[in-house]
Amino acid sequence: MGYSIAQFVNLEELKDAFKFNRKYHRKVFFPEWFESNFRTFRHQVIDMASPQKPLKASDTFKIQAGYPHEVTKEQKENLSSAKRDTYTEQRDFLIPKLDIQKFIELTNNLHHIIEFSTPYDSEYIKDIRVFDNGCHPDVAIIYVINRKAQIIASWSVLKNKGKFKVKKPVQEEVELYYELE
Repeated sequence: MGYSIAQFVNLEELKDAFKFNRKYHRKVFFPEWFESNFRTFRHQVIDMASPQKPLKASDTFKIQAGYPHEVTKEQKENLSSAKRDTYTEQRDFLIPKLDIQKFIELTNNLHHIIEFSTPYDSEYIKDIRVFDNGCHPDVAIIYVINRKAQIIASWSVLKNKGKFKVKKPVQEEVELYYELE
């Protein structure tokens, strides 16, 4: 019987070789430097955002949130895997575009931040996942926001008895995606 390639590959080394970002989850591990670096991230988002208009939105967000009319036909074809969010579509509800005031309100409470990512070799926060549980009675909205004051993606999560609770990822996800310390 022959050997498989998996018997010769150290999976931990392979995993490290393909990491470009580090991801941190509130229920797994947030480093002690998070709060000080988050202030810089937040300040940059506020500086880059318009005081009157919503934050910039990626085409992926526009499709997920229910604004496909704002995306060109060519981009829709390129993003064919991006779909309208199921729970908000079922409720005939558009995911709200965030303005800077709402961003400030959500990020004033650091417990609204679920996750963030950094480059692999840095403590520079690239983007965050933040939730809004006040815009709909049945669902909480999760936004991915980058330093350029842009909503990259968004989706909804069903509330349990009217409340949203951040859950710890399953162990396989923790081991694959998140920093443990």
